[in-house]
Parts: sequence; structure tokens; C-alpha cells
Amino acid sequence: ERQFGEARFSSVQRQGHGRSQWLICEQFGPLTVDLALVVEDGKLRLVLRGWRCFGIPLPRFLAPRSNAFEHAVDGRFNFHVEITHPITGLIVRYRGWLEPSTRAADDD
Repeated sequence: ERQFGEARFSSVQRQGHGRSQWLICEQFGPLTVDLALVVEDGKLRLVLRGWRCFGIPLPRFLAPRSNAFEHAVDGRFNFHVEITHPITGLIVRYRGWLEPSTRAADDD
């Protein structure tokens, strides 16, 4: 789940199966994108390999474009996500970092 001010959106990630075996399948409502994890220049990139709407495969040339990666710097988990579409332009862009919690595990 992501929250930007008052706006929220969520997705569900699952292990791929069948034609999407070895990929991560991320679902946003009726849309599902198939993502490959690719290590490049010390970053873990999420590369779009396919997409579907209500389970129906859609042409890749109409797919959103993604520049999404994760990497560690000084003990922080850093992320960058930018999604655009060839027709509509920028859909979302966000970046940030996370670091390990200093709370005791039994505080949860």
C-alpha cells in the first residue's frame, strides 16, 4: 500500500506461474503486470515483461513504461519508481528510502 497525502493505492504481488513463471505478477485492480528482476549496475530493476487486463493479455507496445529500481546505500533500502504511458505521459513517480526499525520485535 502506498499513500501520498490523502491519496492511497494498493497492489498485490504474487509469484508468477505458467507463462509468467519466474516473474513477479503485480495486480492493480483489473490490471496485472509481469515483472522480471534484473540486477544492473548494483541495482535491482523491475522490468516489465507483459501485462493483462481482467486476465486478457494486452499488446506490449501499449504497455506502461517503467523505470523502477531498488538498491542499498549506507544501510538504507532505497527505491525509485517512475511509470509513464506512451499516450498519457507520466502516471506516477516516487522515490524514498527505508531503514531498519529500532523498535524491539515484541513491540508489534
